[in-house]
Amino acid sequence: MKPVLPTCESCGTQWTWKQSFKALRGFYMHTQCPYCGESQFVTPYKPGLFLTFFLAGSPLIMFLFIDFTELGFLTTYAVILPILFISSPYIYRLKSKEPRPPIEN
Repeated sequence: MKPVLPTCESCGTQWTWKQSFKALRGFYMHTQCPYCGESQFVTPYKPGLFLTFFLAGSPLIMFLFIDFTELGFLTTYAVILPILFISSPYIYRLKSKEPRPPIEN
């Protein structure tokens, strides 16, 4: 699985890391493509989300079985959190149509 930045479905242009990071305001929200101006909906990329939760949760699981000190635990998260921050634009894709209909009251 090669990490790929989001690509606009309308014009087919791949976004830069900075543009992709700015679009991460929340899942199932729309954003404008900086190249063609079409609305794009942010949808999660399932393997990327799994990897994110695995990386974030693995120190907690390891802490149960391995006797970490608090400093070791904090050091582990000090390494993992920047990796999650840098890789965050790779965990979603863009769709031209809203992925699910809005909830009506």
